[in-house]
Amino acid sequence: MKTITIDQDPEVWAEVPLEYPVGPYATQADWARGLAEAYSVGRDDADEVEAGLYAIASALPVAPRLGLFELLWHRPAIGTMPLLVNVYVAPGDGLEDVSLTELAGAYESEPARPPIVDTLESGVFGSVARVLSFTKDEQRDRLLMHLSAVGRYEDILVRIDGYTNDLGRGTAAADDFTALLETFRFGDAPD
Repeated sequence: MKTITIDQDPEVWAEVPLEYPVGPYATQADWARGLAEAYSVGRDDADEVEAGLYAIASALPVAPRLGLFELLWHRPAIGTMPLLVNVYVAPGDGLEDVSLTELAGAYESEPARPPIVDTLESGVFGSVARVLSFTKDEQRDRLLMHLSAVGRYEDILVRIDGYTNDLGRGTAAADDFTALLETFRFGDAPD
């Protein structure tokens, strides 16, 4: 069995608590409200931002989902909307013949535009696949970007996922996704 740690940059990534109470917040609703208020201060669209963030934060799982290793906020600059990012870790048994680009979702759904697919060298994983795919949000008549990066370490798969409707923000975050993969550390669990 392996131990896994992530040494993420605290200027770029913040952990999202998966259990409550946390800090001064007794409930998930209190935490969601505090988060929404903190990120909406000083914005012209503060009410809309606060409502949107509260909805996202309220929907976060109180108990971890299957394979969910970590839940992170990507926050490249103070005052910008954080991007919610899921970090999944799963055994790769039976998936040895599946390409990293397939595992990153390069061929899922019916895209609104062709996906951007990269395979990059990695000091930790050997190589990683990064996919930016696009779907149409029919309700709000906008394009959504799905960012995904996948690496395979021995028999362990790591996948990082996030969605945004800000295509510039998503494109800028793509390099941070692959940089986050480089901060993974794998060790042998003590007997």
